[in-house]
Amino acid sequence: MVTVTFSGTGTVSLAGMAIVEYSGADQNYPLDSVSAGYSTALNPTSLLDSGTVAPANSNLMVFAGGVADKNTPMVAGGGFTSLQASNGTWGTGMVENSTTAISGNNTLQRATACIDPAPCPPGTVGNWLMQMAVFRDASGFPAQK
Repeated sequence: MVTVTFSGTGTVSLAGMAIVEYSGADQNYPLDSVSAGYSTALNPTSLLDSGTVAPANSNLMVFAGGVADKNTPMVAGGGFTSLQASNGTWGTGMVENSTTAISGNNTLQRATACIDPAPCPPGTVGNWLMQMAVFRDASGFPAQK
């Protein structure tokens, strides 16, 4: 079960979230690496990009999420599958994961997405935030004694 509570001063007029569940992650140290990228009002683009990381382990899965301030559909980047996408009055958001497991360590990873299905780039430009997390698979490690 997931519970979300908004607190503090003011009111929340619009909110969105995506909840995704996976199994098979390392029970002790599931998170290998993270990255995030964003555009600014002075540099809106159509391509969302999390930036790169060099994971320290093998048997990994890449998960990413992004939001943009445009009301057009988003498309998953190369090597990714869109898990959930929304298109609302507040903007557009999506979550995606890699379509293949990473078999070797130190292989640079990055997550990308496009603000709309037009050729990306150029496509629709906007302000955006893209975040990525790389998770370790429990099957790649020796059993605990």
